[in-house]
Amino acid sequence: MLSHFASVNKETPELVKININRAQIQGLLIQQRIRPRHLLLPIAGALVLAAVLYWLVAEAQSELPTGPNSCTTLGCREYAKRLHATVNRSANPCQSFTRFVCSGWNQNNPWSVREDYFRLALGRLNRTLHKVKWQSRGQNEEQRVSAVYQSCDDVLQGKTDQFPAVKTALAEAGIVWPQLSRSADVLYTTMYCSFKLGWDVLLDFEVEASAGGKPVLLMQFGKWIRTLLVRHHWPRTNATKEAYFQFLHKAFEEGSSVAYTESVTYQYTSNNDEYVMTRLRDIVFDTSPVQSVEDVTTNVTHINLTESRWLETLEKLNVSARSPFPLTNQLGYVQEVFRLWEAFGEDSFHELVSWWTVQIAALYANRDMILNFYYPDLDRVDVFHAAFCVGRAAYFSSHAVFARYSREIVKGGVENAARKLVLTVRRAFLRRLLRWNSTDVDVTLITNWTSLSVAFRSFDYLNGTEIVDSVPIPDMTRSFVDNWKHSVLIKRTLDSELFVRAIDNLEAQVYVDTEHDSQLLPYAFSYPLFDLDLPTAVNYGGLGADVGNSLALFLLHGLAFANSSLPISLLVCMIRTLFRNDIWRGYTYQVVMFGALIDAYTESDFGVYLPLPGFEGYNGLQTLFLSQCYTWCAGSHHEAAEFRCDIYLQHVPEFAEAFNCSKGDPMYPAHQCSPL
Repeated sequence: MLSHFASVNKETPELVKININRAQIQGLLIQQRIRPRHLLLPIAGALVLAAVLYWLVAEAQSELPTGPNSCTTLGCREYAKRLHATVNRSANPCQSFTRFVCSGWNQNNPWSVREDYFRLALGRLNRTLHKVKWQSRGQNEEQRVSAVYQSCDDVLQGKTDQFPAVKTALAEAGIVWPQLSRSADVLYTTMYCSFKLGWDVLLDFEVEASAGGKPVLLMQFGKWIRTLLVRHHWPRTNATKEAYFQFLHKAFEEGSSVAYTESVTYQYTSNNDEYVMTRLRDIVFDTSPVQSVEDVTTNVTHINLTESRWLETLEKLNVSARSPFPLTNQLGYVQEVFRLWEAFGEDSFHELVSWWTVQIAALYANRDMILNFYYPDLDRVDVFHAAFCVGRAAYFSSHAVFARYSREIVKGGVENAARKLVLTVRRAFLRRLLRWNSTDVDVTLITNWTSLSVAFRSFDYLNGTEIVDSVPIPDMTRSFVDNWKHSVLIKRTLDSELFVRAIDNLEAQVYVDTEHDSQLLPYAFSYPLFDLDLPTAVNYGGLGADVGNSLALFLLHGLAFANSSLPISLLVCMIRTLFRNDIWRGYTYQVVMFGALIDAYTESDFGVYLPLPGFEGYNGLQTLFLSQCYTWCAGSHHEAAEFRCDIYLQHVPEFAEAFNCSKGDPMYPAHQCSPL
C-alpha cells in the first residue's frame, strides 16, 4: 500500500562504520582500509561532488514516461524505476533472460536483490525492536526478546565491548586458545559450552524426560557447526584466512604470560581444520530422515569415555541423568566425531574444538571481531549480522521478535490480499500434483492444502492468540554474552532450529516439521516481493514464486526420502544443457513450481492489467517473468550471476511462448524438462 511503500522507499542503509584500535590490529585485515588524515579533505570534496552529480542524474531519470493505461501508483512508479535501471533492452531475452533482466543490477551491485530486500526489511525490524522499552525487572516476552536483540545490535554498532566477558566465559570452559592445550578435557569443554554458554559447535547436549519420567542425556551435533561449515567454504584467499587467524590470535593472546612459541600456529590449525571439516560436512548437511534414537555405547573407551568420566563431568556441571551414557539420533555423526577424537588425541582435538568455539564466541565480543569474521564482504555485514541478531532474539521467541513489525505490515488489507494469493498458488500446485502421472508420489507433502493457519502463524497474536512463556526465562540485561547464556534454558527442537536457520539464511519462509507445512515470515509481505500498490503480476512473481518454491522443495525432498527416481531424473535431464552440472542441483525446484505459478496467476481475479510505466509493451505474463527473475538477480559476488534465471526458465514452455522464442534458442532448448 502507498503509506507502507513510501516508508520503505525512504529508507537509506547506514554504512558499516569501522572503529579501529590500531594498537590491537595494526597490520591486519581492517587496518588496510584506513587512510591518512591529510587525504580526508580532498576525498570529502570528491564525495560531495559525486553526490551532487548522482543526484542530478537521478533527478533526470526519476520520472519514467507513462502511457495512458499504465499503472500510476507510487509502488508501480518506483518498481518501474528499479526495472528500468537493470533491464538491458538491447539483449535478447531468448538468448539469456538473466542478461536481459539483471545486467544493470549485476554490474552495479556486489549483493543480490534479495539481500537488498532483506536489508530494507531488517532495517525496519531493527527500528521496531528498538522502540520496545524494557526495565531491568519484570520483563514480558517481547521485552526480553527486544533486550536480546538490542544487546546484540549494540555489539555490532560498537556501542559495547563484550570481549572481556567472552574471554572469561571461554576460560571457564577450559579453553585457553591460542595457547597449546595441555592435559585438556574435550568432554568437559564441549559439555560446558553446551550446558552453560550456548556455544555448542561440535556437540550439543541436552537433558530430556524419558517415557518413564526419568531424565536422559541426549547428544547431537552442535547448533553452530553449520555456521562454521558454511564459512569454511566462503571464497577466501589463503592470505585472508591467515590474516583472520592472526587477528584472533593476537587479540586472545593479549594478557597471556605464555610465549608465542607455546601457542598454536596457523598452518597446523588450518591443515587440521580442513581435514575435519571435510570429514563432517556431508554428514551434517545430509537431508535424510531423522534416525531412531540409539545408545552411545560404552565402546568408546579408546578415547577414555568411560562411565566414571561421564559421571564426573555431569557432576561438575550439576547435571543429572538416568544414565551417564547419552542417547543420540545422529549416531553416524557422533561416531565420526569419536573417530576424529581418537585420531588427533585429546590435546590436539581440544585445540581444534577451541578454535571453532573462539570463532563463534568472537561474534559476541565486539565490532572489530564481527567485521573480521565477514571480511572482505564488509558491505554485507549490515545484512547478515543484522539477521544474526534477529535470529538470536528469535531463539527465545519466534513470534515475539516479529510482533510489532507484523502489526505494521498488515495495515490496509495486506494480510487479506496475501492470503488470497498464497491460497491460489497452493491450490494450483495441488491440482498439478493430483493429475501428475507419477506412481511413486506417496508422501505427505502438506497436511492441509486449504488451511493457512501455519502459513500465517506470524500474525496469530493479532487474532487474539496470547503470547505465553513456555519456559521461565530470567530478565535480560545490556550484556549480550550474559543474555545468550540464558538460551541454554530453552529446549532445542527441529522447528525452532529451522526457524532461526531461515532467518540466518535470509529466507522469507520456514518449514514447520511438526505441521508438514510452511510458515511465511512477516517480511515476505514486504516490497518488492509484495505490495498492494503493485500489479498482480509483480506480486505473483515475488511472493507467489516464493510460495511455489517452498512447495516444490517439499515435493523433491519428500520424493528423495521415498526413494523416488524423479529428483535424479530431473537433474540428469537438466544437465543436458550447456551449463555446469554442479550448479543445477540447487535450482531443480524452480522448474517444478513454475507451471503451478502460471496457473495460479492466470486464474486469479486481478481485473484489468495495468502495465508498469515504461513497460507498456509487456503483458501480464511477461511482467511476471520479469519480476520473478528480478528478485533473483544475484549481484557480482555470486557464482551463478550470469545465468541465474536461465537455469530454470529455459524449461518453462510458457516462457518461450510469452517471449516468442524460436525452437533451438538457448531459452527454448529442443528438450525441456517439465515434471509437473
